[in-house]
Amino acid sequence: MNIYVNEKKISIFHGATVKSALMKYYRATGEKVNLDSLDVRDAYGNSIALDGSLSESSRIFTK
Repeated sequence: MNIYVNEKKISIFHGATVKSALMKYYRATGEKVNLDSLDVRDAYGNSIALDGSLSESSRIFTK
């Protein structure tokens, strides 16, 4: 399935968690981050947990 992390489209397996998507995103960008310290939000600005589920075309943002 395709989702968006910080407006970048990534393909990830169905059933992926927010943490799985962020790991793939940061691996691709080469940035080293502590995922537990990130503030992760959905497209509406709601805080979401790393173990949260994703669906096709989900949009998540990190701060």
